[in-house]
Amino acid sequence: TLTAMLQSGLKLTDIIVKEYVQNETTRVEQSLADMNAELAAERERYMRENQGQNALNAGEHFEQFARSLRDKTLADGKFQGRFADIFMKQASGLGFNFTEQGRSYARQQRGAWYDSVKKSMVSEIMNLAAQDYDDPDKIAYQLENYKSYLATIQHGLDNRGELNKVFQNVAETRVDGYLAHNRIADARDAFEESREMLGDRANAVKVRIDARADALQAKAEAQRKKALDREIQTMSNALVRAVQLLPQED
Repeated sequence: TLTAMLQSGLKLTDIIVKEYVQNETTRVEQSLADMNAELAAERERYMRENQGQNALNAGEHFEQFARSLRDKTLADGKFQGRFADIFMKQASGLGFNFTEQGRSYARQQRGAWYDSVKKSMVSEIMNLAAQDYDDPDKIAYQLENYKSYLATIQHGLDNRGELNKVFQNVAETRVDGYLAHNRIADARDAFEESREMLGDRANAVKVRIDARADALQAKAEAQRKKALDREIQTMSNALVRAVQLLPQED
């Protein structure tokens, strides 16, 4: 009958609609999965090839890549109506998370870059203190550069702890430089100049200076004694020879 035919047609239409919805939903999910996999691959590639200073624009790169990939995937999928809306909503969410990962990576790498530069500056300062321990002006200039750098990259933070540590190491290295060259008076002068800077290390440094001074004094006294002994021995030998040369009595 006509009613039966209509009912059969409605059922067939309902089946076709359901299959269409299922197919389109599956296509959307498959496209999102492919997009997510491509985002992950790009994240891995970018992080592998870009570190430190080269990763500072990671947030912008990740955002642009995700937007471009979303638009391309939408165009390739030819999604229509609410399926296009569903895809765009979820793809935009993936893009937002991907962008945040890029920004987080940029912050991390910026910090690593700053730390690397700080370490290089400190290493340069310490090498300078070891080699040019008797040129305090040159060392002070480098320390001031380091202080300014910290104030710039760590603006608003209390940098006194980091600065004090470097200043202490420099002061101690300068004293050790003088001691290595047996310049005790200069070592004492350098110590007095930086006693406050040395803080809790001051006593240990003073003990080291005194010990080196005592060791040098002991060495000098030993050398003087050895020289005196040689002189006495020389005089004794000369006296013996002189006696031997005296004419013998019959």
